[in-house]
Amino acid sequence: MDKRIYWVWLQGALGCGYAHTGRLLRTFGSAERVWLADEQALRAAGLTGAVLKKAMNKAVDKAGKQLRAAVACGWQVWTPDMPEYPAPWKEIADPPLVIYATGALPADWQQRPVVTILATRRISTSGLLLTGKIAAGLATGGVIVAGDTISGGDAAVMAAVASVGGCGILLQPCGLDVSYPKTTEYLRDEIVKGGGVMLSEFPAGTTVRKENYRLRNRLLAALPHAMIVTEAPDPSGTLQVARLASTNGRDVFAVPGDLVTHAGCHQLIREQAMLVRGAEDVARELSIKFPSLDVKLVANAEQTYVPRPPKDPVKAPVKKKSLRAVTHREPPEIKLLPTEPLPELSVADLPASISDNAKCILPLLTERPQGLEELTEKTPLSLPQAMMALTELELCGVAESHAGGRYSRKG
Repeated sequence: MDKRIYWVWLQGALGCGYAHTGRLLRTFGSAERVWLADEQALRAAGLTGAVLKKAMNKAVDKAGKQLRAAVACGWQVWTPDMPEYPAPWKEIADPPLVIYATGALPADWQQRPVVTILATRRISTSGLLLTGKIAAGLATGGVIVAGDTISGGDAAVMAAVASVGGCGILLQPCGLDVSYPKTTEYLRDEIVKGGGVMLSEFPAGTTVRKENYRLRNRLLAALPHAMIVTEAPDPSGTLQVARLASTNGRDVFAVPGDLVTHAGCHQLIREQAMLVRGAEDVARELSIKFPSLDVKLVANAEQTYVPRPPKDPVKAPVKKKSLRAVTHREPPEIKLLPTEPLPELSVADLPASISDNAKCILPLLTERPQGLEELTEKTPLSLPQAMMALTELELCGVAESHAGGRYSRKG
């Protein structure tokens, strides 16, 4: 019998993130020996209540079914006794007993620096650009970048990694067969096909739940040698992940952003996180442990990186509404206040490579700073698309970002 079944069985019995998993493994050495243990031995190891009851159920039919389903999907199934299993996770109190993986990491990946980059949903356009540059610079230098594609900022990180041919690790808060979010499915495919990997401790069919993020985040905090947090607000779940990484002995870097909107990163800096101005700052620190890391290569790649526009998101089909009789009413007359005409800004003055999304946003920019949502609601674009479009326009010198995530025409 495939011995991975015992690991799948034990993960089902204990549940993901069980606080005493590490202690149990130190006592018994393997999942198979836990399966063979009697009630007295399990009690002596600290199991009680519902967990003990589940551990006493020695049926492995469900575990076998889960393992076969993963293999049928073409996934790899890693357990703590396998060389593929990430070594840093063996050191935490609640290590995952089963990791489902799709993709293939370089053979030497556990000897290379790994950095988790977390970019929050409230990231500014300038922060989005800087975070992408940091990710591109580090990935070009051979650093493995860990994260996800859930928010616009996190997606920008992985888009940068993919565009420079770097290696990425994606940690999902759901089963690998659940495409979440659907809008960045193409990006996850690019990371996997480009020599990266997508990982999850959740079996096939597990949907996204709030508690899954907490479980996933403990792995994001334990996996890397360092963590970078960009423009985190306070309070923020990102701050908790960063503090957990610090507790695990990982270096924490912060890209601060606005004092009010992104107060969380300023708090991290007060708590001894290192201030980041660019990828070179991070590379210099990493080069202490990894002397072969080429700091100049990282810095040059950061300076030359230009973000690409994201692909159009996959939109859900529109549900047809039933027709019913309505009373016709004339719309009220709308009186517009006179405004001073602004000088025309022609798309023809911009580079030929400018994206359609940037062309869509361009005429909406005014001398008055506008919030991202205010700009986006006037277009068919999603927030991540609008952020990337504004980044393009900033690079062209026609847009300017302001505190509080607002944007205007640059005079």
